[in-house]
Amino acid sequence: MVTHNLAPISQSDPSADNAANWSPGEAERRIADHFHQTRYEDIPPATLDFTKCLMLDTIGAAIAGFQAEGATAVADLVTSWGGAPQARIIGRGDMVPAHQAAMANATMARALEIDDVHEQGMLHPTASIVPLALAVSEAAGGITGRQFAEAVVLGIDL
Repeated sequence: MVTHNLAPISQSDPSADNAANWSPGEAERRIADHFHQTRYEDIPPATLDFTKCLMLDTIGAAIAGFQAEGATAVADLVTSWGGAPQARIIGRGDMVPAHQAAMANATMARALEIDDVHEQGMLHPTASIVPLALAVSEAAGGITGRQFAEAVVLGIDL
């Protein structure tokens, strides 16, 4: 299991702003602006290197968990639902709608509890983010490795 304590990509001075005084929708606008404005080049190299390790760790955890109890049931269920063949279920090759592949693959990544953990936040962020990014990338097509890494970093940052 990998543990991490990544700092956010950008940190603002907390004394410069008081969120209690924000207008409705301000938090959402700031998050959207952060996502829209952040580019691969803005991400510190150490963050990218660590994120690449986290991505491999998550894919390994999903491969290890693809036959785990519960994970096979979820994969069978989403396969039975049918729908547009957009993304693969890890270890099976079944093509299902992207959101269904993301759910099945995230279940596999968490099934054996060997995925990474952010201990301060008590979160397993990449077990959700990496399978979702894989499914969306496969469904969209033409996604570069840089775009994929950028999406995963921003997903963790959120």
